Amino acid sequence: MSRTGNNIFITVIVSLLLSSCNVDLCDDGNDVVFFDDFQNRLKIDPGYFEMASEVDTVGFRFFDDFVGLISDKGLFCGPVKYENYWIYYDSGSSLQLSANEFTFSFDLYFNEERNTFFLIRKVDGEYLFYDRFSNDILEEYSVEILPSFEYKGIAYSDVAKIQAVENGQLLEVLIFQRENGILTYQNFTENYQYNQIQLE
Repeated sequence: MSRTGNNIFITVIVSLLLSSCNVDLCDDGNDVVFFDDFQNRLKIDPGYFEMASEVDTVGFRFFDDFVGLISDKGLFCGPVKYENYWIYYDSGSSLQLSANEFTFSFDLYFNEERNTFFLIRKVDGEYLFYDRFSNDILEEYSVEILPSFEYKGIAYSDVAKIQAVENGQLLEVLIFQRENGILTYQNFTENYQYNQIQLE
């Protein structure tokens, strides 16, 4: 094949590859992947709230965060930007979300003996929980957004609920809302509960 023929062949191959790219991702004005409405309800906005149990009170004061975009290299289409959200509290807790292969991780820390961790990934349209060490799927866990939830006589909308149920028995339940923080956390296995006291 002549040099001219080679150039034409390469040009055709490159054109086909470019045309196979996602048009939106190749468009500089539409190359950002944002969290959807469901995922946005898994955020907790910066602020301060306190939670009390029968033995102690723990404050959750926001002190550092990252709300922005991280780029991922795309083939021929250029970099794709993914929304990210990280928030940390002086209690030792942290919440992170990544829109790139969606991941939600929440390290909820009350004290050395009372803490828990949630890891969610979106796989084939489903939100699945994973063990942080073994990476096994935790089938007893589920997450949902409640359109309305009553807490201490007040109705709150768009509340996130994470719970674990095994053999019909509740293991733990976490209720939180983006605007108001964590409303309540119950651990039935270790028999303790924390409620946000500002909402009383």
